[in-house]
Amino acid sequence: MLTVLIGPDSDVGRAMGGRRYLRPRTLFKRWLEAMPPGTVVAEVVSQLSPPGEPLSTAHAVRMLKLAAEHVVPAVLSNAVRYVAEDGAATADVLDSARTLKSLPELSAAPLLQPNGQAWLKSAAQMHQLGKEIMHAAGYGAADLKNLMAQTEALADRCRMDPVTDMGWKQPVVPEASVIGIAGDALAELTQRCEAGISRRFPGITGKPAEELRSRLEHELRIIDSLGFAAYFLTVAEVSRMIQAMGVRAAARGSGHPAWSTT
Repeated sequence: MLTVLIGPDSDVGRAMGGRRYLRPRTLFKRWLEAMPPGTVVAEVVSQLSPPGEPLSTAHAVRMLKLAAEHVVPAVLSNAVRYVAEDGAATADVLDSARTLKSLPELSAAPLLQPNGQAWLKSAAQMHQLGKEIMHAAGYGAADLKNLMAQTEALADRCRMDPVTDMGWKQPVVPEASVIGIAGDALAELTQRCEAGISRRFPGITGKPAEELRSRLEHELRIIDSLGFAAYFLTVAEVSRMIQAMGVRAAARGSGHPAWSTT
């Protein structure tokens, strides 16, 4: 399931910007030797920067031809950093601020040259960009089709299902044993809540007591149905540890008795 993209920001891509072509080829071979077969993919990116600079069409062509030379799949990417085109201004300001802050001597440092192209382009726009790269490389329609197919294939491999792959809406709570509780977590929580009622509402009787216990039972049923008993116990343990260190703590959940009495 491993895929390693060798793109403009890799050691290969950075070396590709110079006039020497042997250096990036040597670095690329090192990647191929170090990684399992079939895991290395060349990332072809053009953000229409001036020729000779990273993220230029000329740079993309060199990466494309490097992949062909070593019979390695190439994929078309836009090195996306923001969703829409109007996000470029904000990204450029932040890049400039970070760059200037890290420079020991501003006068001797090269200026940052943002290009405003690192946004999530449409399929049609990326296809047109691929055509420009192929034309510059001297390749034809069949080569473009192969590049787009390899890009789509890698995207499909990276596709994740929120439910089956990421456990969407399937809560994961710590085991009660982690905090030293060997028995049933709900039973432990219920016992602590009962003790909390006596501690926080001493002498409560009659209808108020009935309403309080009815509400507590209702909350505990919900917690049980969701499987959250161990979660509440874990939060209680964390709060106890914090307070034992002399640190002020204020934990707030739903504000219901099942939370407050733990």
